[in-house]
Amino acid sequence: MTEAEKIGMRIKKLREDHRWTQEELAARLGYKSRSSINKIELGERNLTQSKIKAIADALGTTPAYIMGWTDPLDIADPEQLVEMIMTDPIMTKHVQILQRLTPDHRCQVYDLIDLLHRREHDASS
Repeated sequence: MTEAEKIGMRIKKLREDHRWTQEELAARLGYKSRSSINKIELGERNLTQSKIKAIADALGTTPAYIMGWTDPLDIADPEQLVEMIMTDPIMTKHVQILQRLTPDHRCQVYDLIDLLHRREHDASS
């Protein structure tokens, strides 16, 4: 698998995590049609640094994650983490829900997240 294909897979996964169509991501990035996003996701289009940054911003992640240099959980800068949460409507909604849960229920959610993360990590190893 080429690096462009790996980048495309990460972009596609993030787009699907947001439950966006290729058309929706294309519109957010200023493309006229979904075909550009399709080519990016298939690894058929080389991306400039500015386009990688724009895609990362739209998807609420970092260029380093898009490039495969970091795991999305490796965000050390608290401001960057807050920005990621605030620009992702799904994540924002779930953080608001977490705030309303009892501490015991929050712990159950955290345990479930940890379990799913371990399973995903184990499956990719």
